[in-house]
Amino acid sequence: MSGGSGDALPLWPARSFASSSVAELWPTGQVQAVSLQELVNSLLPSLAMEAIGVAVLLGPDGASSVLTAGELRGLLTEYLEEHFSDHF
Repeated sequence: MSGGSGDALPLWPARSFASSSVAELWPTGQVQAVSLQELVNSLLPSLAMEAIGVAVLLGPDGASSVLTAGELRGLLTEYLEEHFSDHF
C-alpha cells in the first residue's frame, strides 16, 4: 500500500483479519502467511533496507498504525527475547 508516509506492507496477526481487509480494500489481492521467525529474521530487515514501513492491523476501512520495519523488528525481538528466549 502507498500513503502519505510512503509505502507500507500491511500485516495482520491472523488470516481471518487479513482476509476481510484484503477482500474490502484489494478485491484481487491475496493473503500470504509468513512465520514469525521469517518475519523477524528476513522480511523486516529487507523492508528496512528498502525504507518500506509496516501497516499494523489495517482494518477494512483502511485505517492502521504504520511503523518502520526496524521499529517493529525491535519491538518483536525485545518481546520474544523476554518471553521466549529458550525457543527463538
